[in-house]
Amino acid sequence: MSRFVDMNGDPIDGIISKELMPWRIRELGLDWTKGQYQLWTRFGFRSDILGGILDMEEGEVSDLASIPKPVHSIFLSPNDPRIAGGAWPHDKIYKLEGRLVLRCGKEVQITRRQADQLIAFEAMPELMASRWHQHATYQALQRGGRRWSNEHWTSRLKW
Repeated sequence: MSRFVDMNGDPIDGIISKELMPWRIRELGLDWTKGQYQLWTRFGFRSDILGGILDMEEGEVSDLASIPKPVHSIFLSPNDPRIAGGAWPHDKIYKLEGRLVLRCGKEVQITRRQADQLIAFEAMPELMASRWHQHATYQALQRGGRRWSNEHWTSRLKW
């Protein structure tokens, strides 16, 4: 059963997004020196960690790159198909710091660790990423991903 689904729960063939121009990124109050993408397709991500489907809405904006820039060349670039699809729900979870409402209406709260597990061990296997890439991505996110407001800095020291 596919984790990437349409609004009826059927598997999707792809995700349509557009790269925003720097002036539009600045209008949105985002870092215009970093690539930003806007979603043109609605889709859902079915997750065991979340316990349901997280919907991605048309118009959402993401940099598709929670992985720190210095490690892109070692692991995967943000637009690599083995990670890009999973970056949409992962970045949404990061923006909301794990406070989510699923398609069924259920409210959930997950940790940053769980968000990183979602992209690495739920999305990336479906996107045909190697186990090495999955584990490397997870470690990179744990060490260098954006910290959440309720997270203590020592949590990054734990392996």
